[in-house]
Amino acid sequence: MAGTWLKLLRRLGLSVALSLSLLPLQRAWALNETAHQAVLQLAIMQLEEGAREQLAQWYGPEWQRDLIALANWADEARPEPRFSKVLFAEGAMGFDLVENCPGNLCAVAAILESRRVLEDESYSVIRKREALQYLMHFVTELHVPVNAGRLSDEGGQTLTLTASDLRDVSLDWVWNQDLYSRVSDSWFVQAQRYRRRLSELPVSQWQQSTTPVDWALETHQLSLETAYAFAERGKYDAAYRQAAMPVLETQMIKASVRLAGVLNAVF
Repeated sequence: MAGTWLKLLRRLGLSVALSLSLLPLQRAWALNETAHQAVLQLAIMQLEEGAREQLAQWYGPEWQRDLIALANWADEARPEPRFSKVLFAEGAMGFDLVENCPGNLCAVAAILESRRVLEDESYSVIRKREALQYLMHFVTELHVPVNAGRLSDEGGQTLTLTASDLRDVSLDWVWNQDLYSRVSDSWFVQAQRYRRRLSELPVSQWQQSTTPVDWALETHQLSLETAYAFAERGKYDAAYRQAAMPVLETQMIKASVRLAGVLNAVF
């Protein structure tokens, strides 16, 4: 498995300094901060002892609190917004480095690079902490359906729907901002609620998929079946939200399972 990761990283030709690849934000939305906090809290609940001990060494006795406070760090560090997307042409059947990750700017590349830094003992604790903070951000972003959407509409950025108040809104904004803004629970209560659902979901099946390339392809197919299919009416209304919210919340639970799985494997 380690050889597979390193081989793909060499093909990607990534710079190890993600923090240096910072450009001004464009129009792409980032997932609601509360969602990132809920996913991270749920992932923390699934960490094994080795991962917990390592994080305590890096962040101190209040590591859980500090990590939650850093849930939105990657957005505040202002990475190139294309990192949050992995876009596919119509009819795409696989992942192509050039087509789906141009310039190595995509969530798959960000996750691979972050994991590589975490696994390489030559990097400082500061660099490893940065890599962890990118990792936990982009694993979550990659599970949002439109973030692995269609290239033709830039992952829903140029696809508009008519909202109930007759405003035009983008499909990207719907999935990355508005849906989660309507959840009344705090991030901690959300995480507790999601934890209760773990026993009824195919967690073991999700854990079998360990590479972000597979996650991107899976999320893309889901985007076609849900986010885009729901948008065929051209409306963003209560009916759309009723269909979309369970999908997004299940994806957030899946992201937490996979994030915890990566950290348990690394540490």
